[in-house]
Amino acid sequence: LTVPAISKAAAANAAIFDGLLSAFSAGTLLSCAFFLLLFESTHLIGEGWTGEVDVLWRWGTMVLAGFVLPAVIDVSVHASSGEGAKTDENAITEATGEPRSKARLIGAVLLGDFMHNLCDGFFLGAAFKGCGAGFGWGVALGTILHELPQELADYTVLTGKGVGMSPARALLLNFLSGLSVIIGVLAMNLSDVANPSVGLLLAFGGGVYVYIAAVECMPKVHRLQLSAKHNALCLLAFVVGTVIIGLILLDHEHCAAGGHAHGHGHGH
Repeated sequence: LTVPAISKAAAANAAIFDGLLSAFSAGTLLSCAFFLLLFESTHLIGEGWTGEVDVLWRWGTMVLAGFVLPAVIDVSVHASSGEGAKTDENAITEATGEPRSKARLIGAVLLGDFMHNLCDGFFLGAAFKGCGAGFGWGVALGTILHELPQELADYTVLTGKGVGMSPARALLLNFLSGLSVIIGVLAMNLSDVANPSVGLLLAFGGGVYVYIAAVECMPKVHRLQLSAKHNALCLLAFVVGTVIIGLILLDHEHCAAGGHAHGHGHGH
C-alpha cells in the first residue's frame, strides 16, 4: 500500500527520486552478488568437483548465463506480447490505449514481473537451503530492497496513460505476479538438490544481480543527467546500499555441507 504514496511523493522530483532509487538498488545488488552469492557459491560447487579448473569453468559459465538471463527474458516477453523493442518510458506514454495494445502492455509487465520474481524465489530458496538462515536472510534483504524500484515502475506503467488501470487493481495484479517468488522458494526447498547444484544456482543468481545493477540501474542514473549535487546524492545512496548488505558480513558464516555454515576461523 506504500507504493501509491511513494509514487505521488516522487512525482514532483521524479528524476531525482528515480536516480536515488536506482543507485541504491545497484549498491544493494552488487554487494549482495559480490559479498554473498558469488563468493559463497564457490564453496558449494567445490563439494562436487575438486579440480580448480572443473570448479572455475562451471562457476564462470553459470555467472555469465545469469548475466544474460534478464536480457533473454526481456526479449522473449516483449516478442511474445507484440511490444517489440519499444520498452522505454516514451514508448509507454505513446501507447494508443486500444484494448489490444493495453492487453499486450499489461501482459508484458506482469509476465516479466512473474518471471523476475520466480527467479528471485529460486535464488532465495537456494540461499536458505545451501547456506542456512543467516545467509538466506541476507540475500532476502538485498532482493527486497531492489524490488521497490521495480514495483514502482510496474505500478507507474499500469496506472499510466497507456493502460489507465485503477490503483487498487494495479496493486492487486502486482501482488499476484509477485507470488511467484513463493513458488520458486517452495520448489527449491521441497526438491532434493545437492549442494554443488545449489552453488551453481547461487552463481547464476549472482550473475543476474550483476546485470540488473550494472546494466539497468547505474546506467539509468547517468541517463537522467542530474546536477552534480544530485549525482553526489545518488553516489551516497549507492554507498548506503552497499553498506547495508556489507554489515551482514560482520556476523557472517561461510557455507558448508548440509546447509549449515562455518565461522571465519574454520577451514573450507
